[in-house]
Amino acid sequence: MAFLITLTHQVLVQEVEAKALAQRVAQTMLTDGFVVAGEVSDFNIDNGTTYIVLGMDEDGWAGVSVAMAEIRPLVVLNLLQYSEINKVHFGRKSE
Repeated sequence: MAFLITLTHQVLVQEVEAKALAQRVAQTMLTDGFVVAGEVSDFNIDNGTTYIVLGMDEDGWAGVSVAMAEIRPLVVLNLLQYSEINKVHFGRKSE
């Protein structure tokens, strides 16, 4: 039983670390007035696929698609450095 607890803990630590990395990448690309748009509001890793929702996905503005086109590829590139992540999907995981 202790092995399962340790394994679960390691996965959670990596998920928290990956989420923080995605948020840092997104927020670095945004100007001060739009930093909230880079906050990660939903993050889930399931079977190698990461489901991520950024603030800009939920509360857009005129020209948000340009920001998404610049930021999303960088978030994907950084998240794919984790061996547990094979694919990144922008949106919530379907139940």
